[in-house]
Amino acid sequence: MTMTVNLVGCHCYRYCHSIFILYFMSTFFAWVRAHRRDLFLWTAFFLLLVLSFGVGYFLGRDINPAPIVIEKCSGQ
Repeated sequence: MTMTVNLVGCHCYRYCHSIFILYFMSTFFAWVRAHRRDLFLWTAFFLLLVLSFGVGYFLGRDINPAPIVIEKCSGQ
């Protein structure tokens, strides 16, 4: 026998949902506090990577605007 429960109409749905959200947020922030140094290093690495790619893209765009032409080799 299967019993189904409709939590949407239940008066305790908001209470249970808010407890779940609080539990999730507390565990997430505890994990962030425990890994703060690693997160900072990876974020700094990612920002440096994106910045270097963007600078290289914008500076390299104007260096050689002529298209590359490949000629057919007819000597052999």
